[in-house]
Amino acid sequence: MIKKIIIIILLATLSSFNSRAENPYKFKVGLILTLSGEWAEYGIAQENSIKLAIADNPSKFSNIKFFIEDSEYSTRKIISSFNKLIDQDKVDIVFIWGVEPARIIAPIAERKKTPLAVSAIIPNTAIGSNYVFRTINYDKQYALKLLEYLEKEKRKKIAIFKSQLAYHDILVNALIDNASKSMKFEVIADVLPNDSDFRTYPNKIINKNFDSIGVFLSPRQIIQLLNNLNTYKIKLPLFGPQTFQSKSLNIEANGRLENAIFVHNYVEKDFYKKYLTKYKNDHQIPWGANAYDFALLTSRLFSNITKKPTAKEIIKKFSSIQSGHGAGGSYNLVNLPETGLFFDYQLSVQRITSIGYKTIK
Repeated sequence: MIKKIIIIILLATLSSFNSRAENPYKFKVGLILTLSGEWAEYGIAQENSIKLAIADNPSKFSNIKFFIEDSEYSTRKIISSFNKLIDQDKVDIVFIWGVEPARIIAPIAERKKTPLAVSAIIPNTAIGSNYVFRTINYDKQYALKLLEYLEKEKRKKIAIFKSQLAYHDILVNALIDNASKSMKFEVIADVLPNDSDFRTYPNKIINKNFDSIGVFLSPRQIIQLLNNLNTYKIKLPLFGPQTFQSKSLNIEANGRLENAIFVHNYVEKDFYKKYLTKYKNDHQIPWGANAYDFALLTSRLFSNITKKPTAKEIIKKFSSIQSGHGAGGSYNLVNLPETGLFFDYQLSVQRITSIGYKTIK
């Protein structure tokens, strides 16, 4: 009788073990992306890339589930999306794109002890944090790369047009703070994000001997500024932020952004070709590559776990990755007091051409 009971217990234990092995925990990832409005190209590129990662590696994602929310780049929607993902969908980690969304959610995630992956160039979202890390480079790195190019081209007196978005603020401040003493920046316009009247500003750069113009504006504002510069026949070399990596913007600019310079993340040729073949455009593809790499890394770390991990266990797993290679090229995990934890990728200087973009450094 005792022997029979022991056998029953062993069989039950084995059955329980096999059940757990056959039914690993389904890891849930919440994505807060901008899928509508003026900044939609960024979010669409990331959503497309997540789908591409799953299509490329279906077996790796059988136990990973994604929940996607459109932030609309609106404070109210950003917060409500985060709350829905945490309270209703019960996600294990949230991935968020954009400087403004990250600034809003990072302190909330830290307070709620929710793992947060930030796809944005603002470092202080992860500084001193136990639950927030960033998936991409930070503002100063882009600024230094751009300054190196401007120095080589002997640009000395530069006019800046910017809108009052945190994304533009941190990039322009990084340029000014890290420029050599021989290089002078003058902010000609510091406009509200919804401003669209640039008629008076070109007057402010005529006869001032500027040798180039930095354009840190929204896509709609960029077109307005280009129209007004054209009216005044101002044809100085242009440079700007990652916003320039947009075929739709460059088509609307009708050649006026040709030869303009910007710094963005490197993208592997194979991924570029595969994405272009499937989606027929390359709008903000470097951001897509970042999301693709995050998705694959998540599947690698969490597709075979058997129980819900704690927030600290999730961060510990991501923190264990020292280096790797993905759609965005090679990366290293860096954790410094001035940056927090982030994945450090290769950056490149890009020039807009009549047919696309050319890597020049």
